[in-house]
Amino acid sequence: MNEPDTTTRPFNQHGGLTLIPMPGFESLALDVTSRVEAGSYEFDTSIDVADFEFGYRVNGEPYVRLGKEHIAGHDCVVLTSGPGTPGMLLQLMLILRYLSGRRASRITVVTGYFPLGRSDKDEGNLEFALPPLIIDLMMMATYSRLDRVIAVDLHAPQVVMSGRTGFITEVSMVRRMLKRAVDEAMALGHPICLCFPDDTAAKRMESAVAQTSEQLGITFPVVYGAKRRKSSRESTLAGLFGQVDAIEGATVLNLDDEIATGGTNIDSAADLKGRFGA
Repeated sequence: MNEPDTTTRPFNQHGGLTLIPMPGFESLALDVTSRVEAGSYEFDTSIDVADFEFGYRVNGEPYVRLGKEHIAGHDCVVLTSGPGTPGMLLQLMLILRYLSGRRASRITVVTGYFPLGRSDKDEGNLEFALPPLIIDLMMMATYSRLDRVIAVDLHAPQVVMSGRTGFITEVSMVRRMLKRAVDEAMALGHPICLCFPDDTAAKRMESAVAQTSEQLGITFPVVYGAKRRKSSRESTLAGLFGQVDAIEGATVLNLDDEIATGGTNIDSAADLKGRFGA
């Protein structure tokens, strides 16, 4: 019996794979393409990058130009990220409407940051949770043909409840990034110390730290910050506690679960170097 030709692509009801990078994500699409094409797979994977134009008319009205080539009958994946500015959301909704109108076989959105993800719960009597609005807008733009949303490290677990069961898939990059940061720090030849700006960051990264420690056979000394938040846009580092003696002469990895302006992290780095000798 002849062995099957593993280079022959089997029937795929969703057609070939087409990446649709939103403005600013073109290089990511090319990187993904090269990685897929260089990979070792049991079947050949065709992959295309959609070429579209987004702009504004002289009266300020936005427009999109996108033909049906590599869209109609294809498995289309939109590459984007938050935080959900008006411009970003408008571009995303227009592209989703075009993909639906051009008869994409399947539509998936991959977002590094789920738009409006920080508004993940009702805040007293002044703010509503907004992730459900984002899902409603996406579904409306695609006439409910959007198949899936893949998001990286959601701001809060409850965001997945904004869509139907299994609609939003969270992918964690924390462990991968931590492992890479530790490898680079070890190459410097200094001891390593982990620093969390607050207890929330420590809790969210606890599992990733434990897995990395087990993988490398290293127990990391840890320090914690006492962060005082003045507002949703501003916070200060009030102090550090934990294994503070391990900071001197060490390469300190400052691990935060979210960054708004970066001010707290910059202040923390200055404090770690100036006061504690990192």
